[in-house]
Amino acid sequence: VSYGLIRSRNTMSVRVGNYAGVAKVKDVSKTAGFGKAMPENPASFLGSWEASPWEVATAYTIFPNDGVRHRPFLISEIRDKSNNILYATPDLPYQAASTGSAWSVSKILREVATTGTAASMKTLGFDKPAAGKTGTTNDFKDAWFAGYHPTLAAVTWIGYDTPRKLGDRETGGGLSLPVWISFMQHAL
Repeated sequence: VSYGLIRSRNTMSVRVGNYAGVAKVKDVSKTAGFGKAMPENPASFLGSWEASPWEVATAYTIFPNDGVRHRPFLISEIRDKSNNILYATPDLPYQAASTGSAWSVSKILREVATTGTAASMKTLGFDKPAAGKTGTTNDFKDAWFAGYHPTLAAVTWIGYDTPRKLGDRETGGGLSLPVWISFMQHAL
């Protein structure tokens, strides 16, 4: 299973999804924070239904946090000139997956970043602990990288508002990963 995910071998993901069952995978997707119901077909095991980068980033908070999902936010807090907190985003965490499952997936996603489809992370200048997954649609219209450092999860998506091909062989690892790295270097 890990080899398949690390190397983006989609048939393996479909086999694991079939083994787990569509209903269980659909329940997990809802618990992970995806607002739109997962369609009940094997292509859904590959993430083929529509989801926003916001939803994907929310789901990825589960892995470095022992299965606890944390609410994403744009503003953590607002302070006045005297350093008084005027607003703070409430965290609102909840257990979305078992600790063991989150650990197992996180271990695989760390390997994606070192030996898999995101192995160029280090050569692109990111040497901090990280994990994540690349994503590319079959028609090269969307390129994704969803990943995290132990303290921050972020997602990059590259595509057009009106879907069209990005170019021949334009992948998540080639397009979205460098953008993710640039963001994370500044954010961390």
